[in-house]
Amino acid sequence: MVADSEAFAVRQTPFCKVADDWHALFKETGSNNPFLSPTWQYLWASAFQETWPDVSSVWCKDKLVAVAWFQKGRDLQFFADSFFADYANLLVHPDFEEAGRLLIAQMLNSGDWRKAQFEPLRQDEKATVLLQDALGAHNGRKSIICDNPVVETVGDFEVYFKSLSKKLKQEIRTSTRRLEEKGAWRFIHPTSENEKRDIYQKLISFHLQRQYGKAGHSIFEEAPNIQFFDDLLNHQGDHFTPHLSAIELNGEIISACYSLLCGDVFYYWIPSFDATIKSVSLGKLHIKMLLEQSFESDIRYFDFMGGNEPYKYQWQTRSTDVVRVTLFRSKATALAYDMRMRMMHVARDVKNHSVIGQKIWVALSKFRKD
Repeated sequence: MVADSEAFAVRQTPFCKVADDWHALFKETGSNNPFLSPTWQYLWASAFQETWPDVSSVWCKDKLVAVAWFQKGRDLQFFADSFFADYANLLVHPDFEEAGRLLIAQMLNSGDWRKAQFEPLRQDEKATVLLQDALGAHNGRKSIICDNPVVETVGDFEVYFKSLSKKLKQEIRTSTRRLEEKGAWRFIHPTSENEKRDIYQKLISFHLQRQYGKAGHSIFEEAPNIQFFDDLLNHQGDHFTPHLSAIELNGEIISACYSLLCGDVFYYWIPSFDATIKSVSLGKLHIKMLLEQSFESDIRYFDFMGGNEPYKYQWQTRSTDVVRVTLFRSKATALAYDMRMRMMHVARDVKNHSVIGQKIWVALSKFRKD
């Protein structure tokens, strides 16, 4: 269905006034991106934002056909936090693509923004193409943030597993044998509220333990973050489902993973394990168990989320890009941005190829933590 642009109405609406229609649109699009659902947006905003901007929406008569939540100002961006929302974008009904273009145009033609930055976007989502179409008219830049490795979980798991590298298969077999030598182990999902609490608490403990003394931050270093993921676990919506799993050895949890199920996609989201257990590849064994389960279910894609971690490429059957679209009011600002990006690239290169650079980077990261 194609509607004339004059049939559309662009509105700025409080979240509470558009939430029900947003729910309906999410279902109609068949989206498998949980971060575009109104449930996710509501839970995140409730946890971290005191002031909520109006939601930008496009309507065809009384039907919501495109929606996005923007933070407006000198920097125009999605009302979201990349620390939590792994895939941002517009949500556009597939029959009303023009509504998405109209929504973008309305945002870019209003306000006094100097830079508009939209990220992180999955390259294979149609709305990403709509944002990219604005590059030429707005001194735009598109950059790749990272890869998005995926396993297509259709077919027979054993056939897939045999296709993996000899080294990885041997690592899984060795880990399984060594665990058996340590005692009785099993792969579990919580069957009670107490088990759910135990797995979640162990995940937090492992994540903090493994991050200690390293560069960067654990997502569980801040109490509000812990509460947010706790609230998410108790979510009973119909857009996505939080999923916990664990490996247990002699009655003790030694590996935990917090995942999401949305549509036909399993999102491998926040994993961690007991780093004191040596000579066992707990993380890879956990992935193997989750993949086997996905092949045996209605899941069609196992999404490793954005990130260039080497272990993800050992499992993937394909990969797409996670990208950033940046637009500028002036050409001079765009050129300054290009120069800054080149300097950052050089700094990262020095860090990655210099022992001294790595030590300085780690020290500075620790300083920022303190």
